Amino acid sequence: ENYTAVLLGAAIATPIGAIALDATHSQADFKKQDSQSGQSFRLSYSKLISPTNTNVTLAAYRYSTENFYKLRDAILVRD
Repeated sequence: ENYTAVLLGAAIATPIGAIALDATHSQADFKKQDSQSGQSFRLSYSKLISPTNTNVTLAAYRYSTENFYKLRDAILVRD
C-alpha cells in the first residue's frame, strides 16, 4: 500500500488583496482494490486591512474529483 500527494500552487498580490490557486494530485494504492488517483483544486482570497492590522482570508472554492483521497481518507480505507 502506498500514498503519494503532490501540491502545486501560486499566489498573486493585487491592490484589492491576494488571490491564490493550488492543485493537489493524490495517488493511493490499496491491496484489496484498484489504485485510485484524483485531483483537488482550491481558490482563495486574502486581504490585510492595515489600519486595524486585520487579515481576512476566504477559501472561496474547492473542487475535488471523484477519486481524490486525503491522507486521512486513504488510511481509513486501508484499515
